[in-house]
Amino acid sequence: MLNRLIFILLLAGSLPAAELKPLIVASEVWPPYVTDRSDLPGFDVEVSRRVLADLGYDLQLRLMPWRRALVHAKSREVDAVLDAFDGPDRHAWLYYPDEPLSTSTSSLFCHDCDRTSAPGLEELTNAIVAVNRGYQYSDAFDAHPGIDRVEVGSFRQGFMLLARGRVDYYAINNRVGLFTLQQMDEASDFRLLTPPIAPVEPVYLVFAHKPGLEALSRRFSERLAEFKQTEDYRAILARYGIVEDGGANPALGLAPVE
Repeated sequence: MLNRLIFILLLAGSLPAAELKPLIVASEVWPPYVTDRSDLPGFDVEVSRRVLADLGYDLQLRLMPWRRALVHAKSREVDAVLDAFDGPDRHAWLYYPDEPLSTSTSSLFCHDCDRTSAPGLEELTNAIVAVNRGYQYSDAFDAHPGIDRVEVGSFRQGFMLLARGRVDYYAINNRVGLFTLQQMDEASDFRLLTPPIAPVEPVYLVFAHKPGLEALSRRFSERLAEFKQTEDYRAILARYGIVEDGGANPALGLAPVE
């Protein structure tokens, strides 16, 4: 009887994809967290897919604008949303695991500039700053009345405006900015300025308020915490040029990715 139970447990942990239960997950392209590439789908996509597979689910990613992803989760048209920040208002319709997938912070980039540090908020008065449409950065930055904000619809567009002198700075997630520049020519002419304009914040795979998903969010949290201690987890990060900084927290920098 004991041998049969062990066999069943082992079989459950290695189910083929065809026997996994589909889990519809919405997100926006946010490289290298989430991409539209099949060979490098994003490190948060790969980690989530691996952990969910261990739990018997097949992550089926649907890419869409971020606001639409949240609307679909609120209306329960999807099962989960990938890479959401925490927010008290969202807990009324989303289940948050205790364990975050990764972290995010945003900084200002400049082009062909002599600056070695980021301007303070007072220096940004009358500055023209490219920002991504619908994105939030930090309370102080978002509320600053003196910043002339130019909304962009893509990360590449933000850097192109910066290169053409149409804006003074581009505010963007550090990893997303560095990854985007790796795909562009003359990337060396851009500079990431420190300190960042937004604190380091956790991002999560969050689950819609649908039957069974509250329990799944707890199981996902526990399994994710365990998976972060493995070589497989570190191998996924390495595929995107990300290294761990003294433990389970991945460093913000990126090495070249082929």
